[in-house]
Amino acid sequence: FIAGGVNKYIPTPIEDKSNQNNQGFACNPGGSIFDTGSLGYISLYFTRPFVGQVTIPPTVILSVYGTRKTGSYSGIPLTQISMSGSVTVPQSCEINTGKAINIDFEDIAANHFKTAGQMPKDFSPHVVNMTVACTNISAGVKIALSFQGMADTNDSTALATTNRDIAVRIENITGVKIPVISGLLPVNFNYPSQTGDTTMKIYPINTTGNLPSGGGFTATATIQAEIE
Repeated sequence: FIAGGVNKYIPTPIEDKSNQNNQGFACNPGGSIFDTGSLGYISLYFTRPFVGQVTIPPTVILSVYGTRKTGSYSGIPLTQISMSGSVTVPQSCEINTGKAINIDFEDIAANHFKTAGQMPKDFSPHVVNMTVACTNISAGVKIALSFQGMADTNDSTALATTNRDIAVRIENITGVKIPVISGLLPVNFNYPSQTGDTTMKIYPINTTGNLPSGGGFTATATIQAEIE
């Protein structure tokens, strides 16, 4: 804001801008009577998408200098404007409309688990399609799914089960392993509709090379949407 004879908000940066006030007045020792720079507003523009929260530390964004002679200024500003704060983007994603994904491997003969790291003989991986619906996801922001659960002690990339010789392997549709906790399953995301989909393959594996004990086994993991 420039006062004097202008009395308008002027976009910055500016240099040698007159306040169009030619009236003289006596200096008041110890006083500081001026209005230029005492008002203003700020517009924020983000050059790239971000997620979560961005903190703006105390930052000087404008210094106002005054002079009676064009081009000749003191090194001490009349006033300085600084800003600080934070900007938060409220974002959320819902996986499979919030419904649990239950996978039943059905009956598997224990003697079919013979080789460590391999699925049972004649077993076909289960293919699971998942949907993702999000809000406030800007173009260019990546969405992926992670699997939070207990990793197997013999194969840290697989999900532990209640049977110490068996774990659950998760892969993407092309057969690339998705490690528990650290792995990410990419989502095909449509930004205009704010929806996406992805597919995983899942199957049990032997992790010890030992013949598993008989009986049922279970494993549990939480699927989280990761926004990058």
